[in-house]
Amino acid sequence: MAYKILILVLGLFSSISVARAENDLIDVLRDFQEFKTLLQLIQEANLTDTLRGKGPFTVFAPVDRAFTELPEDAWKSFKDVNLLRQVMSFHVVPGNVTSSELRNNVLLSSAEGQKIRINVYQNATGGKVLTANGCPITKIDAKASNGVIHVMSEVMFPLPGPSITETLSHMQNFSFLLTALQKADLAGALSGDDTYTYFAPTNEAFDKLPPAYLEMLLTTKMALSDLLEFHMFYDVSFRPAFYDGLKIRSLQGPLLTFNVKGPPGPTAKYMVNNATFLGLQQPASNGVIHVIDQVMISPEP
Repeated sequence: MAYKILILVLGLFSSISVARAENDLIDVLRDFQEFKTLLQLIQEANLTDTLRGKGPFTVFAPVDRAFTELPEDAWKSFKDVNLLRQVMSFHVVPGNVTSSELRNNVLLSSAEGQKIRINVYQNATGGKVLTANGCPITKIDAKASNGVIHVMSEVMFPLPGPSITETLSHMQNFSFLLTALQKADLAGALSGDDTYTYFAPTNEAFDKLPPAYLEMLLTTKMALSDLLEFHMFYDVSFRPAFYDGLKIRSLQGPLLTFNVKGPPGPTAKYMVNNATFLGLQQPASNGVIHVIDQVMISPEP
């Protein structure tokens, strides 16, 4: 899963130049003072020699602060060397992938085996936000003799790559939504190749609706389909894509309005219409899921 989103502007990105071009990736990371934790975990995962090898490799390098913000469960999982190696390998891409190749919805094959989705968003001031699996990239193109480094403010985690529908089926608390998607013939669409952003109400969110309205939805396919399509739109938007006042047209037609309170980052409160985002965003092979605490009702035409 991916952890805590911070919005950063591509216009503020800095391209890092390294004077000693003969330095390998490990040397370059050591030249800076913000990768001590990453270097230690790379060593524990027995990947240091690999990243000193011929390569080339592209490393998405989380800074020390990114690791301090991880929950305790994540640190406990790092005690499993095999799992730690998977996480560290997920931040490495075989080949020399420079910033010119980091385009919207590009999928990179990590050394761990799973894909890393690159996204480029525009923020409220017209600047650009660059992310890898929804995690902000803050500096680009630190060159080494055997590859290139892009600096990240968060840690990525390799996740199974099923579709949105399959991912929901593995998550707790979405049985009503899954039933509704099946009845509305939308489960197949969310399992296909098209990419979507889906706002997923929990079972408790549906329980807040009047019983008569719920019964009507489950017996009226068009009304159910309209409601579910109001919770989605084409393309993949992780949290860094959203800013206060942003409007995006839903698949059903009416606009979704976003509200962001607080400074960008893990303490910010994200809302879409009347619904508040809960927990973490959940990447899927064909998009991303944002869990919300309310069912959004489409405005009357």
